[in-house]
Amino acid sequence: CPEYLGSDWPPPEESFYEKKLNERKLRKVPLDEWEYHPDEDEHGFRKVYELSQFRGLFRNSTADLIDLRPKETCPCRNNFMLRSEEALCNMLMAAYDNQSEELESCRYQHHRDQVQKEIQDAREAIMRIMRFYGFYQNQSPDG
Repeated sequence: CPEYLGSDWPPPEESFYEKKLNERKLRKVPLDEWEYHPDEDEHGFRKVYELSQFRGLFRNSTADLIDLRPKETCPCRNNFMLRSEEALCNMLMAAYDNQSEELESCRYQHHRDQVQKEIQDAREAIMRIMRFYGFYQNQSPDG
């Protein structure tokens, strides 16, 4: 849910991946030029192409998958386990708030109303948990 939390993962900056490619002696080649480039150049850099549907994932000439996305900031179970319950609840509430905002542009009224109700129910459940553990006092589920 990083898109609903407002943080980009994987990082969108090309410079991030250029650095990682250089560290591994790899060079990015456009897919439409793939056949015209040697597997390895005169400096020992092997060619890779980026998977257009997955930022930070590359394939080399032997079809190996190379994942250059930062593991330490990956929104995954291992990283979430390092966070406090309060931080997780706050992240979840922020994600629900942002998802609710995005839902306003949904053109299907019935679907929008149904999902908005589900989001509100989920927010109320999270608020009950937060109050139970003392993370927030006397706050309504609306914020």
